[in-house]
Amino acid sequence: MNNNLNLNILKSKALHSFNSNTWNEISKYCNGKSGIYVIVNNINGNFYIGSAHDINKRLRKYFQISYLTKHTSMNIVRAINKYGIDSFTILIVEFTDADNLISLEQSYLDQYMPTYNMQKKARPVYTTESRRKARLGRKGEANSFFGKTHTEETKAKLKLRALARPKSHKEGFEVEVFDTLTGTTTTYPSYRRVAKRLQRTHGTISKYRNLNDTLFRNRYLFTINKSK
Repeated sequence: MNNNLNLNILKSKALHSFNSNTWNEISKYCNGKSGIYVIVNNINGNFYIGSAHDINKRLRKYFQISYLTKHTSMNIVRAINKYGIDSFTILIVEFTDADNLISLEQSYLDQYMPTYNMQKKARPVYTTESRRKARLGRKGEANSFFGKTHTEETKAKLKLRALARPKSHKEGFEVEVFDTLTGTTTTYPSYRRVAKRLQRTHGTISKYRNLNDTLFRNRYLFTINKSK
């Protein structure tokens, strides 16, 4: 089947459809529900098929600047950055139990051959619960190393191997932090130092690395100094 025919079939199957005028209704219909969604480019008809344990949480990511900045390797993200989110329609085509999610997504990928999907095989997204079960599966007798110990010779080899690993002494870029409330600028040797000073995690602070015009906490502006 060609792309237009596939898209028309998906549109006819849609339980809900959202555009730029109805984005705020996504949570009303999809919050906490798992299922299959389609993101359609209204300009060229290309589309992306995805699945999520919580469709509302997943779709909200496509409205976040930090997500769209970080995941530019994805075809759908590049398309949204190019055309703007208002040029897309979101279709909710089917709700399902979380256990059936991956197999159902795979059937959609096989049947409708979405343009924007880079992976043709559906892959599971690990939730907090699935990670917890995986950890439990590696504990106690379930662990293949349960009841065993390394010999002194093995321990010595592991120690020597660890000592031989190259250590990185690369310093981070200097970061200038402008406080819009006080009008002062402070320079830090790295984002880690900024995170420590503002009492936030390094991951939280580093999200603003490429968002030079975005204020952190509606107060601080970060500028990277790469001239070192």
